[in-house]
Amino acid sequence: MRSKTIALCLSLFGYFFLAYELSREQFLPFFGIYSLLFVVYFWLTTNHQSISKKQLYTYLAFAFLFRILFLFAEPQLSDDFWRYLWDGYLQLRGISPYAFTPHDFMAQIGVEDRLLSTIYSQLNSPQYYSVYPPVNQWVFHAAVRCFPDDYKGAVFMLHCIVLLLDCCTILLAISVLKLWRNSSAKILIYALNPLVIVELNGNLHTESTVVFLLISCLYLMMHKRIVGAAVCFGFAAAAKLVPLIFMPLIVGYLKRKKGLLFGLVALGVFMAIMGSYIGIDEAMHFKKSLSLYFASFEFNASFYYFLRYLLLADYWEYWTYQPYFMGIKWVESFIAADLYTYSKRFLQLVLVLTILYQTFGLFIRRTKEQFIHSFMLVYSAYFFLATTVHPWYICPLVLGAIFSPLRFVVVWSYLIACTYITYTSPDMQETLVLVFLEYTVVFVWFVHEIFPNFLSKVTVFLKNK
Repeated sequence: MRSKTIALCLSLFGYFFLAYELSREQFLPFFGIYSLLFVVYFWLTTNHQSISKKQLYTYLAFAFLFRILFLFAEPQLSDDFWRYLWDGYLQLRGISPYAFTPHDFMAQIGVEDRLLSTIYSQLNSPQYYSVYPPVNQWVFHAAVRCFPDDYKGAVFMLHCIVLLLDCCTILLAISVLKLWRNSSAKILIYALNPLVIVELNGNLHTESTVVFLLISCLYLMMHKRIVGAAVCFGFAAAAKLVPLIFMPLIVGYLKRKKGLLFGLVALGVFMAIMGSYIGIDEAMHFKKSLSLYFASFEFNASFYYFLRYLLLADYWEYWTYQPYFMGIKWVESFIAADLYTYSKRFLQLVLVLTILYQTFGLFIRRTKEQFIHSFMLVYSAYFFLATTVHPWYICPLVLGAIFSPLRFVVVWSYLIACTYITYTSPDMQETLVLVFLEYTVVFVWFVHEIFPNFLSKVTVFLKNK
């Protein structure tokens, strides 16, 4: 116990350096410290079954201290918080964050606004309308309202809100673990995870809101408070649209009447929030930015990169220039098609089929273990088939791991930090070798856990061959 306490104390220094001393361009120092933090994390959580109550309370106290360290820090590894401030201060001035792009606003209205000019100079996508749904806009508004003339104070308030949400998430998750008669020590998989601490409490990403609302939904579902759970789910969907993909799973898990009630209430809450906050013009702007985001942004993808580079970039030119295809109209039109768009739609179709398969399985095997397993598989499929996977996106998966025996996401939460090497490049070019290595390890671990006998059968087959 003493050696582990010393390791936790040393981790405090590691988080301090990440909070106050390093920038995202300093990849090697960042990844070195991050790796050391993960060594301690793996050491403490590998045998969580043998952790005593006293040790658990000690580890949770350190988890709280790690988060406290970031309270007075300005995020160094991400600049997304500047957009949170921009949206918040626009609302403070009575302007919808969906009404103008920052570029248009500064050109037409806000040239003389010093505070907004300072924030505008730090924005990474000033030509886009806001893509953050209403619930997160409420958080941004609440933070800046406390400090209407001081963006540093608003950043501090964002830290306080995220800290509160994260602590509530941990407490609710412990309650669900106890309800399921699981070891409370499993919470350490989430509470001590460096990715969660750095990306949520350090970089202030909005997944903290989604994670809190999803665990609140699960907590109320387990207490058979279907309407309350549906309200929380509706708010989660209005914080980030991704939770909507789990609606069929929840309906499949609950009994018919309860499932129907849950779906109607959740969709009603979601539509009420969106409709009351976003007008017709703002909705078109919001949709436009989301469409541009999904069409233009590509980062740390897996299957999509495989399609893009191996099937399209390398081989498609070969077919394009074959003379015996000339004159065959349907072949020429197929070759001339936007296959990148078609590949994205194909991956979306695979995701829909995965959701349907898991949903109909729940109608047959309606157990909480099967529900969590399906949640993990669907969420994993969503990221595996996505065109953009930033490190903080998988934080909800880390929370899901405390209720599931699947541990590939814990390994992924370490490897995904390799993507920060992109910021060392002047033109933000990804190092695709690292992306390949990241997903190779993750997929092998994933397949081993989902199909435990698959890899051994492959090994035997190769030896016999």
